[in-house]
Amino acid sequence: MIFKVNVKKENIRRRNDGVKLINLYLLVFILSILLVNFSNTTTFSPSSDISSNNEERKGYIHLDKLLIENKDLDKYKNLIPQKEENENLDQNILVDVKSNDDDYNSKEGDSDVSEEIDKNAMFDHGYLKAVNIDNLEEQWGTNERPKGNPSNFVATISEVFSDRKSFACPKVKERFITGTSVENISPEDIGIIASLGDNLATGYGLWPGSNIDFRGASFSSGGDTSIDGLVTIPSIIQEFSNRDIIGVSHGLGTKDQLPKSQLNLAQVNTNSGDLPRQARELVERLRGIKDVDAYNTWTMVIITIGTDEVCNFCRGPNTDALKETIDILNRGIHKALIIMLGPVHVTSRTSLRENLLKDRCNCSKEKNDDFMKKLSNAWIEGFQEVEERVYSYKRSTFTLLQLPIFTITSRYPFSLFIKNSTSLNRRGHNYAAKWLWNRLITGPSYNITQVLSQDSYYCPDSYCPFFRVPENFGKCIAIRKEEYEKNPELFEKTLHKGKKKKLKSEIYKRTGIIILVAATVVTILSIIFYNKSKQISNKKVKNKSETKKIQEDDSNTSKTPNTGDSIGDHLLVNNVEKV
Repeated sequence: MIFKVNVKKENIRRRNDGVKLINLYLLVFILSILLVNFSNTTTFSPSSDISSNNEERKGYIHLDKLLIENKDLDKYKNLIPQKEENENLDQNILVDVKSNDDDYNSKEGDSDVSEEIDKNAMFDHGYLKAVNIDNLEEQWGTNERPKGNPSNFVATISEVFSDRKSFACPKVKERFITGTSVENISPEDIGIIASLGDNLATGYGLWPGSNIDFRGASFSSGGDTSIDGLVTIPSIIQEFSNRDIIGVSHGLGTKDQLPKSQLNLAQVNTNSGDLPRQARELVERLRGIKDVDAYNTWTMVIITIGTDEVCNFCRGPNTDALKETIDILNRGIHKALIIMLGPVHVTSRTSLRENLLKDRCNCSKEKNDDFMKKLSNAWIEGFQEVEERVYSYKRSTFTLLQLPIFTITSRYPFSLFIKNSTSLNRRGHNYAAKWLWNRLITGPSYNITQVLSQDSYYCPDSYCPFFRVPENFGKCIAIRKEEYEKNPELFEKTLHKGKKKKLKSEIYKRTGIIILVAATVVTILSIIFYNKSKQISNKKVKNKSETKKIQEDDSNTSKTPNTGDSIGDHLLVNNVEKV
């Protein structure tokens, strides 16, 4: 009976060992999955160069902050990143696009007339084809170059975009190493353009006399440049590319009415809390692109947010939603330049602090200047929090350029609005495209007080022929291909900062190896533990059996009579009787 109880206990113990073994397998499997996921989300290791550059870019004064606080910008020039005196300043080529009627001669009222007059004058590819960045000295001469923008921050060579007959910025990708990281993205590297946000990105009201989305004319994603000579960011970038840019918008309609290949996901009356949903849909559409390798193609995403939110609710941004939006884009896009634009600030050069949008919004009409200042600061601080979030990614192929106050300056700023509306008209969109383009090319040194009708479109220069993003504000390195070919090891660290993001096939392969190794280790350990446990169990059973046998022997011995004693007693009795 005792032996049966021991066997039952042994079976229970073995079942418990089996459960422990299964739990061990599950634990190792979960740890393997966590390890793989962790390696996917941290695919780029920080380098000393990136960290130091992050510290450098945090030190610059924010021009939007100075504007809101009505500071004298000239006093803060020393805080704005500038080129050194010994650097080659004369390589910045300027594209001059001017019309005789950019700002019509009226200080009041509205206009839906475009800045662009000649609808067929935009792109004449035959003009100035011979412009070469190396022989400009020979073409114009050092002392005979036309004068360009008088800005102290930007030097110019020539007006190569003359009389609206051409757009002929010299291309640099053939001569420079570009597109290896966010520090050296050239306009020629952009292959995909997308837009998120509110009315400004949808092109709401741009078709005269209608309240529909004219996405083909939106400054951020429009591709219908043949209509009234519209200038948009995609139309400018297309001039640098030998292939069609993916994602450009054409025609009129909502995002659901137009083909999914058009990547403008903006919607009318969007607030910052709606952006995560738009970001998810954008990532989903990008995964469906078949025309190009979207994973290895640089994507520019322009986000316009805040104008509708400020006008309708007089509130700051939903910072958590903005962070979530950037997180979604970070996970879903391998190579991305994100440009996040805040509320539109339309003003005149003589009163920079006054935003003409204020009196057009029902919410802000009665608000005082202190309230509007606090509201603007809320957007500035919210955008800076989002920028800090991007710092934490430490990715070499993902960056954010945040511009919390989208300032558009004009001598006659009323001419930039659709009549009786808070939306920009075609002229306003042209100015928006010009301001953003020049900001991308020149960086923080671009003068926000510049009257856009008198300013020009800039070409990348040879000092830094890349989009100016936080990673190259303080230090821009342009590497010529011939220099790289002579000594590639010298530039390898500069070009490849951080680990490259793994392809899906590599991730699956690595996951399989980790799981296989983990399973093998668990199996070996399980066999060892099982055999050891079995030996111990057998020894215990054997000891119990021997103990039981000894106990039984002792019991039998105690029950058996002593024969010798009995005989002796019998003899003793007999002897007594005989006597």
